Amino acid sequence: GLYEFKITAVDNDPKPLKDSKIFTVEVENINRPPVLSPIGNQEVLESEKIAQIDANDKTSNGDKDIDQESITYSCFIDSNINQKLDGEIPCASLRGLTFSNTTGKLDWTPDFFHSGNYEFTIFASDGGDFINKGGSKVKSEDSKTFSIKVNNSNRAPSLAKEIAAVI
Repeated sequence: GLYEFKITAVDNDPKPLKDSKIFTVEVENINRPPVLSPIGNQEVLESEKIAQIDANDKTSNGDKDIDQESITYSCFIDSNINQKLDGEIPCASLRGLTFSNTTGKLDWTPDFFHSGNYEFTIFASDGGDFINKGGSKVKSEDSKTFSIKVNNSNRAPSLAKEIAAVI
């Protein structure tokens, strides 16, 4: 914002004299990117609900960054477990998974065909840019990568109903 200041100097003479100067200072906004809190890895059985993941900014512990700007979230998966995003497959493409772009909440109950390892990356953006340490303008975002291991769950066989045969 723009701020106006007035400085007045008064001498200590028996007949004091004074002088004043008015000046303005403009403070430019410097956007700071969101910083996501760590997200832990999980391990569940098929058909077992994961512990809900709630991505939040570390400084506000909510869905606003340190500058009180609303955060928009995005979520992607890949099957190459290497702590980095190798493709941009939306998380919502997994059956039974829900993800909110406004709250960063991810819920998933893997079904009986989901056994395996999954790597997720959640991005948080305040929609702006900032100047990085190298002096370049970059997107104001952060991301966290984590994995969920879905273990196979044995199910009992289910026999078909009896069919009466006519001989």
